[in-house]
Amino acid sequence: MSGAEDQQLSETDELYQALHHRLVTTGEWHRLSILLEQQLLDSNWAVDLSNHAEAKARKMPELDLDELVKSVLDEGQQSVPSTVKRKLMEQIKDFLDRNVEDA
Repeated sequence: MSGAEDQQLSETDELYQALHHRLVTTGEWHRLSILLEQQLLDSNWAVDLSNHAEAKARKMPELDLDELVKSVLDEGQQSVPSTVKRKLMEQIKDFLDRNVEDA
């Protein structure tokens, strides 16, 4: 990586940390977490993920916890409904619009 790339990465990291700090200190992080949790519950995502984990575990000749966790993590990330992702992104964008000055 070049010095310019390192500096840009560092500036990006600093921006991310500042935004994360603002999300936490304003309570927005907690509010978004609750919103995400409720939307996932409403969509039966957790039930579906639990069913996936049970089916995967039953198919294993010998239970391999590391493999099961990896499978559940992969499935969990891939199976979040697009409506949930879109709603959360809208909320984050709204927060950014209200809290970030134009550069």
